[in-house]
Amino acid sequence: DHTRGDWNKRTKSFKQMVGIYADRFISDKYKAEFKYLLSAEVLKRKLEKSNVIRFEYEYKSPDGKLAYYEEKIKKDANNDTGFYVIIGTKDIGQEVKMRNELKHALDMAYTDSLTGLYNQQGLANKCSEILKDRNVQNSLVFMDLDNFKMVNDMYGHAMGDTILYEVGRVLKEETRGKDVVGRYGGDEFVILLYDVKDEIDTCRVLERIARRIEEVCQSLYLKVNISASIGVAFTAQTGYDYRFLKEIADD
Repeated sequence: DHTRGDWNKRTKSFKQMVGIYADRFISDKYKAEFKYLLSAEVLKRKLEKSNVIRFEYEYKSPDGKLAYYEEKIKKDANNDTGFYVIIGTKDIGQEVKMRNELKHALDMAYTDSLTGLYNQQGLANKCSEILKDRNVQNSLVFMDLDNFKMVNDMYGHAMGDTILYEVGRVLKEETRGKDVVGRYGGDEFVILLYDVKDEIDTCRVLERIARRIEEVCQSLYLKVNISASIGVAFTAQTGYDYRFLKEIADD
């Protein structure tokens, strides 16, 4: 409705109509996909394989409010001479809200509240998912902190929590997006290094982590120095079972 005037005056094709609508009312995140999926070539190709196409997008109204819709597109079965589609729009705002709330709840269930890393269950789920790909070599690291109990005894548990948070920050900064980092419990951490070339590649990463962990207490001017005991298991040698890799690394 918002673009009908422009369609009558300015457009000569379906592509132009879609372009005007997308530029005005589709959020930047979905704009390119919206134009692509509603191009005649893509519609023809997809509708040859499937009777119905569905996709979601974020709609931005003239007053700036956001809404979520699903487009359901099917070919007009009664027309044999030309290419026509029937487009139905469904408001899915409530579904998206419930989906996001569920995702947030799951994220919280799998996240360690102190460090923001994966917790024990989150580690098991994420690592097991990644380890399904047997074409990539990975290394599983099990690490605990030396002298951590002394920090708690001398400075209290609040300082111990600060140390754990700082160690978690080091692990996040020294790993990549596809790596998995989690706090297994207490002062124990697990890292899955994804797609490593060899053992030397893994050791370079762990040496950097170990050096930075040794600097944590120094930066807080504590008289106790913590360090990391680190064990590693390689999928090339041990296989792709997460729990077995963790046991080997822990040993």
